Amino acid sequence: MEPHIKEEINAIVESLRSEGRCSEGQSRSLAVVFDRARFDCPPLDIRQGIAHVRAGAAGRWPAAPAFAMTRAKALLAAAALVMAAGAAALIFRAGDGGAVYEAIAGPVHGDVRFERKGRLSPLGEGTALGAGDTVLTGALSFAELRYRDELIVHIKRNSRFRIDELHRDGGGELRAGLELSSGTALFSFRKLGRGDVAEVRTPTSVAGVRGTSFGVSVSTRRDVRYEVLEGRINVRGRVLLDPTETPDEETRLALDEMEHGLAERAVAVEANEVCEVRASEVRALADKMERIVADLRLKSGQPDGRRIADAIGTMAAEAPPPRIYTSAESPPTLMTELRRLSGDLRGREEPERADVKQGGAGIFDRNEWMERTRASHILVDDSRGLFMAVGMDGRVDALRRGAVAWRFRCGSPILTRPVLDGGIIYLATADERIIALSSDNGKELWTRKVDGVLHFGARPAVDGNGLYLATAKGVLYRFNRQGREEWSLSLPAASYSTPVVEGRLLFVPLQDGRIHVIDTVLRIAVMRIDSGRIVGSSVIARNGRLYYANFEGVVACHNVERDETEWSHRVRGAITADPVVEGEYMYVVSSGGDVVKLSLGGHKLWSANLGGPVNRSPIVEGRDLYVLSRRVFYVFDTDRGTVQWSIVTPTESATNIAISGRTLYFGTEGNGIYQIRK
Repeated sequence: MEPHIKEEINAIVESLRSEGRCSEGQSRSLAVVFDRARFDCPPLDIRQGIAHVRAGAAGRWPAAPAFAMTRAKALLAAAALVMAAGAAALIFRAGDGGAVYEAIAGPVHGDVRFERKGRLSPLGEGTALGAGDTVLTGALSFAELRYRDELIVHIKRNSRFRIDELHRDGGGELRAGLELSSGTALFSFRKLGRGDVAEVRTPTSVAGVRGTSFGVSVSTRRDVRYEVLEGRINVRGRVLLDPTETPDEETRLALDEMEHGLAERAVAVEANEVCEVRASEVRALADKMERIVADLRLKSGQPDGRRIADAIGTMAAEAPPPRIYTSAESPPTLMTELRRLSGDLRGREEPERADVKQGGAGIFDRNEWMERTRASHILVDDSRGLFMAVGMDGRVDALRRGAVAWRFRCGSPILTRPVLDGGIIYLATADERIIALSSDNGKELWTRKVDGVLHFGARPAVDGNGLYLATAKGVLYRFNRQGREEWSLSLPAASYSTPVVEGRLLFVPLQDGRIHVIDTVLRIAVMRIDSGRIVGSSVIARNGRLYYANFEGVVACHNVERDETEWSHRVRGAITADPVVEGEYMYVVSSGGDVVKLSLGGHKLWSANLGGPVNRSPIVEGRDLYVLSRRVFYVFDTDRGTVQWSIVTPTESATNIAISGRTLYFGTEGNGIYQIRK
């Protein structure tokens, strides 16, 4: 750069700084930019160019003659505009056509260096960084990086942080790929727009960002911990192979399939939550993947990609997901610094305050939580004092004594109501997995990949030693309580209902219009009962008789020993909710609005029509029958069939009814979870 041009630029910068229109640090950053710039400037009218820049800095652009702006003019104009707007970063391209440097170092303390193309240099405030640059901080050191007004990264001591990608592409969309290999870094992103992509990677995990404030720590063992102040991140595991070895084609295929499977198990981490990814579990996955590829190669010489994908996909689906903790379970340590960093990005002292109490643990307002929670299923475990809300998105929140006891994220929607049995919760997910959780602490006990999802009412059926389930692809499974598959059978049709066990017989309703009776010892079908299509409504086995309700609105009783139908009754509309048997009576609800009480001998005792569909199972307690239609909660007298009282909800119901002590619960689409005292 010619000396007189540099003098003019410095004069402009000094004028802006003295007027308070740019900070001391920003003026130093710009000086570094121009010191680094090397380019050939074609002939131009210097006086006219400087006048143009001065006017731009003052906000008064003169009418420009029709001429092409040269690179030097563009650079000068960009510099003036950036400083006048108070920006913290400047985009420029090195004269040798190298990387685009868009991040600017802010405050730096202690032993901080950066590595570029294998060369280490001290990192000073104002240094421009870009793709391929790595920042290293020593003991008692830290560094701060800024990207425009969109991102601040605070890199703490003993850390290694790399910028793989950080720019806006030709379409104006953000592309941010950042990697923390060791140490701790705090991130504050402005909200990302449509098309923007930002990821923070560690050796064992990946966090997808949608505009938030969070911290990441990587231990010496490569365990990773995320703490979220605001917003949400999606965290998944990551498998890395030995960098000194070049993977062959089969290993690359396996790695791609593993990454895809782990992405499906990503969990959402929200404000005031902590997420941990354990390196030992990720390393075990990598070892198992390598063994599978080696075994396939040994058995078949050159294994095909489909066999690799199937084997690795199943293994990834059964991998433990990142664990979510509440602030009470695992108190956060980075929240104070994150609040300060988030406030710096917003240009004010304090960001929108997250609910935090002294010591870092979140203040939990149970009533507020009830109002905002959008649940699709509710579970109550009175023996453990637990109230659990399950969302369609795969979230499980468990409360005990008015506070969050634990949280779990499946990483995939939950399509059917979970089953609680003996301290274990069984969940069926949309990505064809069965997950067993401990209801005591929310820990995943095991997960298994199955062939087909569980739709509508197709919940697992639990007996003393394990569980049965039938999928929408027509496969029947038997698992023990430890998650080991004991056997499976291919069925002639899909199942949308829950199997029922009585003795050694298993009754499985299928979409071929029959209930298939399976001998669980011989593992063969010993009987088929013509029942019509059963969708979602469970059958009931009792004293050698099978009670069922089908999609055509027929309720019937079949004598299994004699293989004959003893009675049937028809209601208006389809029956998709489970009938309830209490004592010697059965209660049935239908999509046609019918509520019917029948004796187990088939006699109708009373019926009522609510004028709108009822697709959720009723609950009987004493002389009360609780029925939930789309917008009304009813309490019937079971003897007379009359409505004792009812509640109209502003939005449609979204869950089953649950009872705990003297309190009734059900969820709605837009008004949270209702709590009703009996």
